[in-house]
Amino acid sequence: MRTISGLFLLAAATVPRLGAGTMTDVGPLAGGTWSAAGGISANGLVIIGSGDDANGKEQAFRWTQAGGMTNLGPLVVNGWSTALAVSADGSVVVGRADQFGYGPGTDYSHFHAFRWTQAGGMTDLGALGGTFASGNTSAAWGVSADGAVIVGESAISTETHAFRWTQAGGFADIGTLGGTLSSATGTSGDGNVVVGTSSTGGGVNHAFRWSQAGGMTDLGTIPGANDSHAKAVSSDGLVVIGDSSFLNGDMFAFRWTQVGGMTSLGAIAGTYSTATGISADGNVVVGASSVAAGNTHAFRWTQADGMTDLGTLGGANSYASGVSADGKVVVGNSDTASGGNHAFVWRQRVMLDAQDWLGSVAGAQSVLSTSLALTNGYLEGAHHRPLADLGLGRSFWSTGDVASSSRTRDLLSRSGEVGATFAPLPGLLVGAGAGYGVQDQNLANDGAARIQGQYLVAEADLFRAEGGIFSVLLSYGGWRYVADRGYVTGGGVDHSHGVTNLTNLAARLRFDSPTLAKAGDVELKAYVSYSISEAQSDAFTETGGSYAASFGAMRQTAKESRVGTALSRSLGERTAVRLSAEWIHRYDHGQASLAATDVTSTLELSAPTAEPVRDQARFGLDVDHKLDDQTTLSFTAHASGVGESPDVSGAISLRRNF
Repeated sequence: MRTISGLFLLAAATVPRLGAGTMTDVGPLAGGTWSAAGGISANGLVIIGSGDDANGKEQAFRWTQAGGMTNLGPLVVNGWSTALAVSADGSVVVGRADQFGYGPGTDYSHFHAFRWTQAGGMTDLGALGGTFASGNTSAAWGVSADGAVIVGESAISTETHAFRWTQAGGFADIGTLGGTLSSATGTSGDGNVVVGTSSTGGGVNHAFRWSQAGGMTDLGTIPGANDSHAKAVSSDGLVVIGDSSFLNGDMFAFRWTQVGGMTSLGAIAGTYSTATGISADGNVVVGASSVAAGNTHAFRWTQADGMTDLGTLGGANSYASGVSADGKVVVGNSDTASGGNHAFVWRQRVMLDAQDWLGSVAGAQSVLSTSLALTNGYLEGAHHRPLADLGLGRSFWSTGDVASSSRTRDLLSRSGEVGATFAPLPGLLVGAGAGYGVQDQNLANDGAARIQGQYLVAEADLFRAEGGIFSVLLSYGGWRYVADRGYVTGGGVDHSHGVTNLTNLAARLRFDSPTLAKAGDVELKAYVSYSISEAQSDAFTETGGSYAASFGAMRQTAKESRVGTALSRSLGERTAVRLSAEWIHRYDHGQASLAATDVTSTLELSAPTAEPVRDQARFGLDVDHKLDDQTTLSFTAHASGVGESPDVSGAISLRRNF
């Protein structure tokens, strides 16, 4: 059932919101550069077509909401394939595929129709004259709603005839209109009506409609035209669409009914249009038409509104290849502003670049990784040393942190806190504090996000008699996340606004060694730590924009160890300098924490969090200066290699004993 021969990819899985239609770029296969839609299921949940793979070979694909784009592969090793139509529920895909495979000296002009199912994979249907007979090729262009009837064309020596294939009877030649060539391009939902094009005894090509009861009927042409080609048929078999051309080169899309015959649909501007897809009831037609600038744009036609220009993804041309059964979702291909050609999905009067939407949504998962970065900023900033490192006893502290990352993401974090320490037992120091943190992030397409809120810290340090400190640090943060996410549409850059709540829990175990070596005023110590942090966000739905998203609740855990050394030296009686170098290793992996749908029920995405950088080096400088016997002012600066810790960070803290 060829009701949508195009790229519906992004348009089938988001949250309901009808309004301003959207063309969505669905992108290529993994490793490829282009894609083209061949069909969409009647329920709008499966899109099929072809694109190049990492080796540059054209391969059929099948897209679903849950699984994304799947390469259906070839019939033979090193071969190519193209998906051309799909059953109503998306479980059966048909098209054509290479018989022998590419290679030097290999004849790759032979291809056969295939039928693909999830259970059986890709099956070679053979041809009218035999499966591998010389010169016998076949291609499947249409399939019935249940996938049991397939139509197309098959070459027999120098002739090509339309065929109708069934599981029970195999290939059946449905003849011609008196000439030597015919091709079937579509079938009704039950498979009992077939449409296509055939040569006539007069040497021209005419659209035909074939039925089991009446055989092949010549549909004629648009009045005054020379020939015609049928492309698709409504589910009930009563409405046929295609194009009809004139001797002067003009060509117009047509819509045929038994009552009204063949009627021209006209053009957006100029003298060219072709119809390629039709809704189940025959009231919505899609295709391509010339426009005023001389380019070609996808169109959607209805009896009430006539032909509507769907625009492009920023480039010059677009082409609609199919429409969903209800006529609301259009799929096809469009030039992009960058010069590429991508499959698109159109819904609600806006053309959306699907690939960019997916990228921007995937970027939204950074709400977790960046909130972890905010927690890391103060835990490994002002708290990169145990509280007992400045001595045991009662005290209070006040500190401020700032951290920045620009190499892998654009982040700026600030936090400030106050706290107090107590010594309830000999050799034991306990401290607790509260703070406020803010983090700003620049997103793609002029988007921005902010995380801000309160946090608590608590630490217990055990000072060993022989030297060295065992410490346990705990942190809890409650944050509010506000973001304006930008994404590209056919009309430019659009933004959607989202707000949600986050929580962060973190724990760190650490051991700082006693002095390992000493030379004059210089001391060498070492330390090792292990920390685990977990971030959680509530589900939320964006507002505004043509393709706002709805996100499920997310969770991400970070696990890391640090091993470092520190050289310290006193500079007089009141000042000490400390240099540190540490190696950071991350143990966690990307986690499937992001689930998103757009609020038009068109796009759906489930993506893992980004894989963290495994290893990273960090270097630090501390300056501790005693303002008096009870008060110490400390300055800290850190610089890191590329990784999860901030590129640069600094802290200033004041501690006073009481």
